[in-house]
Amino acid sequence: MRESAARYRLPVSKEARAWFPGLHTRPTEWAAPFPAEQLVYMVQDIEIPYAIAQHQRPRIKEQKLARVVHLENEAVPALAAMEMRGVCIDVERWRSILARKQARQQALEPGLRETLGTALQRACDDYQVALTREEKRLVEAYRANPAQSSWGLFRRKGLAQWQATHKKPPQPKERGTINLASPPQLLAALRALGVPVSATDEETLEPYAKEHAAVASLLQWKELHKFASSFGENLLAMVDTDGRLRTDYAQIGAASGRIICSKPNLQQIPAEEEEEGQEEPVRHCFVAPPGYRILKADLSNIELRILAEVSRDQTMLRLFAEGKDLHAETAKLMFHLSPETDTKRHLYKGVPGRKIAKTINFGLAYGMGANGLANRAGVDLPTAKSLIRTYFETYRGIARWLPLTAKQALEQGYAVTLAGRRRTFASIPTSVDWNREVRASAERSAKNHPIRGTNADILKRALALLHASLPSGAHLILAVHDEIVVECPEECVEEAAGVMRAAMVQACRDFLKVVHIPEPEVLIGTYWCKE
Repeated sequence: MRESAARYRLPVSKEARAWFPGLHTRPTEWAAPFPAEQLVYMVQDIEIPYAIAQHQRPRIKEQKLARVVHLENEAVPALAAMEMRGVCIDVERWRSILARKQARQQALEPGLRETLGTALQRACDDYQVALTREEKRLVEAYRANPAQSSWGLFRRKGLAQWQATHKKPPQPKERGTINLASPPQLLAALRALGVPVSATDEETLEPYAKEHAAVASLLQWKELHKFASSFGENLLAMVDTDGRLRTDYAQIGAASGRIICSKPNLQQIPAEEEEEGQEEPVRHCFVAPPGYRILKADLSNIELRILAEVSRDQTMLRLFAEGKDLHAETAKLMFHLSPETDTKRHLYKGVPGRKIAKTINFGLAYGMGANGLANRAGVDLPTAKSLIRTYFETYRGIARWLPLTAKQALEQGYAVTLAGRRRTFASIPTSVDWNREVRASAERSAKNHPIRGTNADILKRALALLHASLPSGAHLILAVHDEIVVECPEECVEEAAGVMRAAMVQACRDFLKVVHIPEPEVLIGTYWCKE
């Protein structure tokens, strides 16, 4: 409230709030009238929100945000109910999975430390040899033609020039060792192994996993390390005495309007295990209590359906209307494959055609360029550029809509979702000296917002409908991007499943008037299902 009040220059003081916690343990104060300072604070908490609302009403009308405000207000009870209800956690199963993950992580470490540690040491040694060689060259150059400056100044300038193009590798604590959690050390080691990367995040490393065994092992290690550090025992410490885990939802957690959660961030719980042979996904730890079942449904390819809607691309609309696998059909169209081709097996320059199509379908909608496609799909840059041209020739409506919506948003200063949710942009100079990277980022956001933001609008509408119509005893417990999870008494599972299907289709139809919307499949089980 304080930040909102500050925008309208409304004074807010929170100091008196510190008096309230633990009041029930202070009998004398509990029985006495409220002190004057606390009464002022209580009145403030009633009057300031009303004053903020009075300031906001004209702006809401001016910017045509009434529908968005209504949508957010409708979703509040659903978000509050999810926070209050939480989800049951099978603690023993969680610890069992965590132990197996830690064992796999530890098993990977000796080989990684040997390979990468040796490579890092080689990089450090090579640098030192090159530095010594450069020192000798400078000595010879100075002796052959003494400069007007002193030797010390000549040496410093020469080394500075050399070091500008020869980056010193980070030194490990002990010779031949490496800190696997240190990006600078990893980067130096990988480059010494001949892996031409500029970063060590998973997306950058993925294209090199097939060619370099060390990269494949490192990706596995990073996934396991991320889970242990982000969740691990930390998550169990957040489980309440009733065995339920409650997360904090931020209803407008991102500029797009998307819901995010924290403490812990359950949206990062992996949907499946990356390593083959792992028989029990982490989601199996999110369980139904006795007498209940977990119901899960998601909005199938919702962001691509939104893209088809806003771009009016006839090819994509037709494929959705025919109920086709969009990624497979995209691959067939782009690579001129026969209808019966298995695009998961068909390789284009060593990469499955469907994988390339899926990467393009999602990536180009958000402004991904040729470099991004090359990294994600594992193809070279000329191939990536050729694929993008072919894609836009296939989906001409999208090819027209993406640059047009970016241009319009930057000219008017905002982009909007189908509900009217705005994302504003600073004034964009048109001069050539303006920062191209900043402009490119703004253009990507302008393309992204109508799609991702409309997805957020649809999800919130679905949550509001479900909160109002689920049978008695059924509870919303999780919302993850385009996925909704319900905990339901066994005796009304079928009724709740029907309500979920109807509510999610209705939420889509409130915003999407053209594209085909399939009835979602509702998965029913004793735990949070993957698919």
